[in-house]
Amino acid sequence: DDIADWKNYVKFPDLDDYNFKSFAAAEAAAIPQADRKEKAYSLITACGLWERLIAFMGFENALCALQEDPDACKEFFEAMADFKIQSIHKLIDAYGPDIFIICDDISHARGLFMSPDTYRSLIKPAEKRIAEAISARGVIYQKHCCGKCEDLIPDFIDVGAKMWHSAQKMNDIAGILDRYKGQLVAEGGWDTQGPASTIGATEEDVRKETIRCMESYKKTGFILCPALFNEQGNGFFNNDPRTTYIMEEWMKRRMF
Repeated sequence: DDIADWKNYVKFPDLDDYNFKSFAAAEAAAIPQADRKEKAYSLITACGLWERLIAFMGFENALCALQEDPDACKEFFEAMADFKIQSIHKLIDAYGPDIFIICDDISHARGLFMSPDTYRSLIKPAEKRIAEAISARGVIYQKHCCGKCEDLIPDFIDVGAKMWHSAQKMNDIAGILDRYKGQLVAEGGWDTQGPASTIGATEEDVRKETIRCMESYKKTGFILCPALFNEQGNGFFNNDPRTTYIMEEWMKRRMF
C-alpha cells in the first residue's frame, strides 16, 4: 500500500536456484526451431519496471506513489533493474537470442500514464542500465510499449532501443519512421482496436487493414505486426486460416 515499505514485501529470488539452460532445452525440444541463419530469434519478458510496480500496488496506488514518494519509487526501480540485469544475463546465456524484448506499457490509448519528466527522472535511468546490459551482450534491445507513447520515442532511442513494438496506430508512425530513419525500427501498425483484430473479422476486414498498414507505413524500418484473434487466442499461434490473407496482401506490397 505504501511504496516506502516496499523492502518489507518485495523479495528477490536467488537466480542460481534455477536452471535456465534446462528451461531452454525443454522449450527447444517442444517448439520447432527456425533456421537461425535466416530468421531472428527474439526473447520476450513481461513486466518491465513500471508494470512491476503496478503488479505490486495496482494502478491507482502506483500512480500516487510516483507523486507522493518519488525517491522510494526510484529506489524500487533501481533495485528491480539490478535483478532484471542478473536474469537477463542468465537468459541470454541459456537462449542465445538475437533480440531481447521487455514489455513496459507506460501509455494508454490517449497518452502517457505519467508526465515525460516523471518517466525521465524515475524510470529512464534504470531502464537505460537494462538496455546497456542487453546491448553489451551483442543483443538488440527492443522496447515494447503499447498506447500513445510518441512523446517518448527520443527517450527510447537514447536508452538504447533499436526497435519499438507494438507501434500502435494512435501514434504518428509514418512521421516517426521519417524522423528517426536509421535509428529505430517500428514493429506494429495494425489497428488492434478495429474490426480486423476481432474474433469475427472477415476476409475483407483483414485484407483492408493489411493494405492500410502497407500503404500508410511504406517506409524503411517498418515491420508489419498484425493482431488477429480467434477462440483459441492469437491466430498467429494456432494456424488461423485468415493469416493467409495477410500474407497474400503483404507479398503484393512488400518493400523489397
